[in-house]
Amino acid sequence: MLLSVTTVFGRLHPVLVHLPIGILLIGILLQWLHNRESHAVSIQVIKIVFLTGMLCAWISCLTGYVLSTSGDYEEGLVDWHMWMGIAVAVTSSLIYWKIVRQETDILYKGLSILLLLLIMITGHLGGSLTHGSDYLTAAL
Repeated sequence: MLLSVTTVFGRLHPVLVHLPIGILLIGILLQWLHNRESHAVSIQVIKIVFLTGMLCAWISCLTGYVLSTSGDYEEGLVDWHMWMGIAVAVTSSLIYWKIVRQETDILYKGLSILLLLLIMITGHLGGSLTHGSDYLTAAL
C-alpha cells in the first residue's frame, strides 16, 4: 500500500511541475510590469505570486525525487534535471525573501534573470526525459 501511494505521488510530478513554471513566469512578467507606470503592478500581488510559485516548485522537487527513484529514466539526465529543478526552487525562494524584505536591488533583478534561464533549462531537460533528447529537432 505504501509503495503504491509513493508511486502515485511521484507520478504526479509531470502534472504538478507545470504549476511553478507558469506561476513563476507570471511572477517575472509582473516584476517587469511593476516598473512600468502604465501597469504599476502591486508588490503585494508579486509577493503572493512568488510565494505560490516557490511552494509549487518545492512540491515539484519532492514529487520529482520520488519519481526519479523508479529507475525508469536515464540517470545522468535525471540528475541534471533534478539539480536544475532544485536551483529553480532555491532561486524562487531567494526572490521571495528579497520581496518580503523589500530589497528590489540589482541582486533581485539578477536573480529574476537567473530564474528565467533556470526555468528554460530545467524545462528542456524535463522534456528530454519524457519525449527524448531529439524531440524538438526530430521534425526538422
